[in-house]
Formats: sequence, structure tokens, C-alpha cells
Amino acid sequence: MTSTSPANTTQVDASSDAWKGRTQLMWSVWAPLILLCGVFGNSSVVYLLYPIRKRCKVYPFLMALAVSDTLILLFVVGPTWFAWQWQVWPGKKSIAICRFILWFGHSLTFTSTAFVVAVTVYRAVALIRPHAIHKLCRRRTVRVILGVLCMMSFGVGASVVWLTEYSDSCKRLKRQQTTVAIVTFLLYAILPVVCIIISNVLLVSALLKSVSTSVSENSLRQQHVSYKVTPMIVTVSVTYVVLTFPIAVLQILMVRNPPWSRTSAYSFGLEFCLLLWYTHSSVGFYIYICTGPEFRRQAMKRLVRRSEVSTSTRPVIVVKPTITLPIPSTTRAVLTQCSRQAVGVPMKPTNPGHRR
Repeated sequence: MTSTSPANTTQVDASSDAWKGRTQLMWSVWAPLILLCGVFGNSSVVYLLYPIRKRCKVYPFLMALAVSDTLILLFVVGPTWFAWQWQVWPGKKSIAICRFILWFGHSLTFTSTAFVVAVTVYRAVALIRPHAIHKLCRRRTVRVILGVLCMMSFGVGASVVWLTEYSDSCKRLKRQQTTVAIVTFLLYAILPVVCIIISNVLLVSALLKSVSTSVSENSLRQQHVSYKVTPMIVTVSVTYVVLTFPIAVLQILMVRNPPWSRTSAYSFGLEFCLLLWYTHSSVGFYIYICTGPEFRRQAMKRLVRRSEVSTSTRPVIVVKPTITLPIPSTTRAVLTQCSRQAVGVPMKPTNPGHRR
């Protein structure tokens, strides 16, 4: 029978303190970068796409995704960063604020996931059946889809909060935590990954074929713009899968509550995967710049050229030299009479001594 000595206990405490210090350092460095780059990038996406939102039906989805990602950074990453940096949690003294942050955070994360899946599936269907999607999915339909996804996400967030509170007050704690983990795994990992993989396979195959089925000149122009945004959609969806899958795997592994899930090293890995997940909310603008020629052209037009125009529009006083030439008296008299005739004044005879 073994016994734990004070030296071993001190070593374990020092190891846990070291992992906690690494986690705090990671949040102190990584979270501000996510916040700054994400808020600037998402604001720029809305600023650049709003004037051209009618050119392509994908742009409203990207704008809604940028707004949702900004809210995630402000209401999820921000409070967590404050808690790690200054040990200040906004919902510590108020249960209502804590519930609101929990509900709003789950709702926003599901909203971003739903928007990524929706824009990927829409783009795949638009490339495969362009006539059908053009007839069925109007601009008003796009707004309705976005509204329905938002309401569904808020309902999912409320259900997650209810299950969490029920598990805290119920004796069957392990069963309810298992339910929450499975629901989270399905909503954030399995269903989005399956939809995104199928849609990306269809998108890549359609891009390789590059067959245009439009008949009118206007539809040809719109499809040309849509083909330009397809690499953006593929890159965003693949990035979401890569950055989200680790946290989903850890969530499903926590169901059985293994012994290593209570270690400090596991906590560090969990926070690392969470930051990877939050990073997806801050890289959209930079993905669009790298993979979207239309977006890059709009950025050059509205950001770079406008700054150049603002610096170059300064009042400049130009003094033009005037040259005065001598005019003979007879020529001056003829010019005066011509000007009077132009304004309706009767002409005077050139020779004052001549009488009719």
C-alpha cells in the first residue's frame, strides 16, 4: 500500500500551478489578438459588402456571419479574457447576467455555425441547379432564412442553458451532462462537418467542370461573380471544420469523465481548443482578402483609394499669369457693338457723323 508523501503533493501542486500559469499566459496573449483582429476584420467585411450586397446573394450570408462573429468576440471571448486576466467575471454577482451570457454565447456560436453551413449549402445548390435556386431563393427569401436560423439558434441556446441548470439541480447529474455533451457534439461537429464536406465536394467538382448554364447576359454576369466567391466559401468552411473539430472531440470524450479529464494538462488543452474555435470568428476578413478577387477589388476601392483621396484633396491655389495685349480702337468699337447686339441693344453707327 502506497502513501502520498508531502514532497509528491508539493510536486503535483507545482505542476498544476505551472499549467495554470501557461493557460493564463495563453489567454493573455492570444485573446487580445483575436479581439482586435476579429472586430476590425468583421467590421470591414460589413463596411465593404454592404454597398454591393445586391450583386450576389452570398454577400448577405457573409455579412450576417461577420455580425455574429463580432458578437461572439464581444460577449464570449471578452468576458472570458477578463476572467483570466483580472479574475473579474461579469456574471459572478448576478445570476441573471450569468444566465444571459451563457444563453447568448451558446446562441451566437450556433448562429455562426448555422450561417457557415447555410452559405456553403446554398453555394453548392446554386452551382448545381442555378435556375431552380434563382427562382426559389430571392433576396427576401435570404432574409427569411437568416431570420429563421437566428430564432433556431436562440432556441438551442435556451435549451442548453435549461439542460445545464437542470443537471446542476438534479440527482441524475451525469446523465444530463451526457445529454448536453451529445447535443453540443451533434450541433457543432457532426451535422456541420457532414454538410460542409458534401457541399465542398460538390463545389470543387462544379469549379473543375466550369460549365455555365445561364442564358441571359445578366445571369451570366451574376454567375461570374458567384464563381469568384466560391473559393471564399470553400476556404471559410474548411477553416471552420479544422478549427472546430478538436473542441468537439474533447467535448465528446468528457462524457465518460475519464481520470485525465481532471488534470491541469487537460484543462490547458481544453482552453487551447477553445481559443482555436474562437479564432474562426476573427479570420473571415483575411480569408476573403486572400481568396476573393471581387472582395479584394472592393477593399482596394473603398479602403486604400479613399485614404489616398482624403490625403490628396487639399486646397491648392493656382495663379494663372494673365497677358494683356494692346487692342486698336476700331477693333474695340466693333467688339463693343457685337456684344450689344448679342444682349439686344441696338447697334450704333460706326461713324458718328453719318446721318440717314
